[in-house]
Amino acid sequence: MCKFCGKNKEKSLVSYDNYKNMNVSFGQFQGVNVHGTVFMKGNMLSIACGGSYRSDSDCYYESEGIECDDEYSSNSEPNYIQITYCPFCGHKLDSHVYEKQKTKDDIETLKGKLKWLEQDLRDYSLIITSHWCCNKRVLHNVEVLPGKFGDRIEYDYIKYDNGNPLNINEISEIFPEVSINIYYGCPQKEWNKHIFNDLPEFTLNTKIKYCSYYDGRYNSNVYQITDKIYFKLVELGYIKHDENKYDELKNKQKEIQAKIINSKKKIKELQQYLKTL
Repeated sequence: MCKFCGKNKEKSLVSYDNYKNMNVSFGQFQGVNVHGTVFMKGNMLSIACGGSYRSDSDCYYESEGIECDDEYSSNSEPNYIQITYCPFCGHKLDSHVYEKQKTKDDIETLKGKLKWLEQDLRDYSLIITSHWCCNKRVLHNVEVLPGKFGDRIEYDYIKYDNGNPLNINEISEIFPEVSINIYYGCPQKEWNKHIFNDLPEFTLNTKIKYCSYYDGRYNSNVYQITDKIYFKLVELGYIKHDENKYDELKNKQKEIQAKIINSKKKIKELQQYLKTL
């Protein structure tokens, strides 16, 4: 054994940077700076790298006495490989550092995928929005501009108070037109990179709030519904049952649920394996 493999501690083996090959501007290094270090710990070799950028303007202002920091890149995750023998003395390494790190990273990767699968399951649910409209009248041949005549739309405005919201039946008693839009899953992964909070659940007693109003029309917030409420809304005539879309959604939910169960199983297996190392 040697000083590199004699103790199970991380040691820096070699480092690199490109300072000497960078441009010089106003007496300072200018351009893209990269640096990296190779480490050894037990039976694992790893490399960690980073970088920054310094512009001509940064160098100029710095030379004039104005402090300008480099623009640093995001930290990169270290890459690592497994080794069986010490590259310096040839001693066979009795270590599980690599296996532990690899297992921990695999668990974190699976947990990240699990979060998105859980969002997928939420997105592939029955989602609704609703809107309710004030009565609209079209007045013909009226003065719309000084000396100009044409059609003009008027609304019998009815105020809706978000501080004292109503349920869907109560809204129907006040507004002449109420409708519900049903979405058989509304995936966000294609455009959204963040995990959203759960959507509120809609029932017939839910006090509905609106998010926008335009031209006599109130548009509600987004809600998710259960299968039971879905068929109740069908029964009440608010929505129509689309058998094909509904069945397709149910199959997609089963597919995602199977992936969630499998991911949880793999995480548990890796966690048990980690305890044996």
